Amino acid sequence: MSEDISDQMNPTLANDKLLQWKFENIKELDDKIRFSQIFTIENLSWKIGISRKIGDIIEIYFTFCPPSIKNYVCDVNADVKLVQRKFAGVTLRMEKENGSGTYFYGSYKSNCISPCYSMDLENIIKNGYYFPDKDMIVVNVKLSFKYFDFSKRIEDYTDTILCLKDTDYHCNRGLLCSNSKRCADNLLSEKFLSRYIEKVIIDNDVKRGHFALFLASMHSYSIDVNESNYIPLMKMADKFDCPLLKKKCEKVYIDTVLFQMCYKTTIQTLKYIEKYDLYRSLGHIVERVNFLCDKELLLSDEFKTLRTDFQIVLLETACKRWEYHLFHNMKRIPRNKNKE
Repeated sequence: MSEDISDQMNPTLANDKLLQWKFENIKELDDKIRFSQIFTIENLSWKIGISRKIGDIIEIYFTFCPPSIKNYVCDVNADVKLVQRKFAGVTLRMEKENGSGTYFYGSYKSNCISPCYSMDLENIIKNGYYFPDKDMIVVNVKLSFKYFDFSKRIEDYTDTILCLKDTDYHCNRGLLCSNSKRCADNLLSEKFLSRYIEKVIIDNDVKRGHFALFLASMHSYSIDVNESNYIPLMKMADKFDCPLLKKKCEKVYIDTVLFQMCYKTTIQTLKYIEKYDLYRSLGHIVERVNFLCDKELLLSDEFKTLRTDFQIVLLETACKRWEYHLFHNMKRIPRNKNKE
């Protein structure tokens, strides 16, 4: 059966930039059938095939292998469910709904994929499908194209693609790592890092090992951020807009460096809070530094010069602390028993 279907799927080259194939009787596919064909257009490798059919879902993979990874950039949706993305390639899953499903292709060169052509699944199956330009990749029309959201857990995503930083394209700020260990291992390999690290990180302070840690953190969120690596990791978190990693780095900074340097004087602590814009972490800072709630500070001229939100946090924390001590001191007062 596989040989018959493989014969039906014969990619033909209409010209250097046209690819067309046809396959019929798709419903008769066995669930375990596998076949694929590899061919070349202008020295670029392409691969197309049907990997499996489960019920009415037909999974078709189409892979484009560019000569340089920098040429392969695309926007990625935060709700990818039907489309599985692989390193240097794309997997397309086509799903039938009520007899048909609408799909379109978009140009990866545009970096913000928009529908430029649509065709229902029945027409794709009956009439074949073609790519009018080698710079096109197939994507699913159901997806709402928005930037990858690092605030979500990595398990919410199906697979991976790496977007290198390029000042010409806004979406290339993002770095995607896989929930697939194989893809993660490839990204962290010495060969990959030695070849592409300079393109990804434009900063002499960021070393290869720190970049590997950064990729690992995007893979599992289990990275150990400490005093020795929080600075380069914070830079990468800023560069690639990774709020979870940035929050971890800020916590390490507050818990270690800031307080090691600032325990001497209240004024120095306040200067660091101002310098590093740590007002959003004020609650955590105040809890760690008891002297910030001292009565002398709250009554001093320094207190009047602080930002209003800082003053509010200090006063609220001081009130809670004083209430706590007052309550416990009252509990220590012995109760006098009434004499009979």
